[in-house]
Amino acid sequence: MGLACGLQAQTPASAPKPTSGDGATPPAAGATSRDALPSRPATGPTFPEIYLRDLPGSRTIWSLIETADPLTVVDPIDNGGLYLGEPSLVANFTGSYTQAGFTLDGVDITDPERTGTPLAYLDTQLVRSVGLVSSLAGPEYAGTGPTLTVLSRAPFPALGGTLQAAWLPRPLQATNDSPEAPSIARYGSAGDGSLLLSGPFRGAGNVLLFARNARSRRFERNGTSPLDGRVSSVFVKASTRPRDGDEIRVVGFVGAIKRPFAGRLRFPARSI
Repeated sequence: MGLACGLQAQTPASAPKPTSGDGATPPAAGATSRDALPSRPATGPTFPEIYLRDLPGSRTIWSLIETADPLTVVDPIDNGGLYLGEPSLVANFTGSYTQAGFTLDGVDITDPERTGTPLAYLDTQLVRSVGLVSSLAGPEYAGTGPTLTVLSRAPFPALGGTLQAAWLPRPLQATNDSPEAPSIARYGSAGDGSLLLSGPFRGAGNVLLFARNARSRRFERNGTSPLDGRVSSVFVKASTRPRDGDEIRVVGFVGAIKRPFAGRLRFPARSI
């Protein structure tokens, strides 16, 4: 279970430069991440909303990185969402995956107990852009490895939202009848539901609320023991302008994740 929150105040003198666009066009080759300090621009690609919307993925930032950045290694390969709730490990160049960092709207959300993974399991519906800082990182970045800088969507100025639901039953799954070359993993079943609401809220400016509940069951190779994953999360973002030129933003996230024990293969004859 994780909890993360942050408060930001922005004035014209300290406002960051705009990102690489509103997602209408991809960034040019060699574009750099824009949320670094202006005096020390960090290097690395930035992926706007068009990548999140049009490239195949499983609603995670890791599936985007493994698809769009050839210089970054992501382990394991997400493979259509089989590993729900399990954050992938990210590394590039000579940096260790244990030193990878994560920021959400400028707030450090790197897990202090399990380094190299974030506290928040972010859905791509919330994300406006993803940047990957691979070198020349400033002091605001915690680790020496790659840092994923995530910018969330801004609240809508008018009331609106989306409701999504999906279900994948077991009878629709393909089967592999070859015992000599079993599938690495296969779905048992999966279900996913999410709600996004946003708009003006009296006394609090514009507010964005996102809630998601997803479950999956998979089997690995010839195994018959089900491996279950579950993600439940709520994300809130509010922004208000007390006067012209000033903006206050509040970001909050709470989530609960269930996933198989990563070291289960070391205890094959025991229930963990």
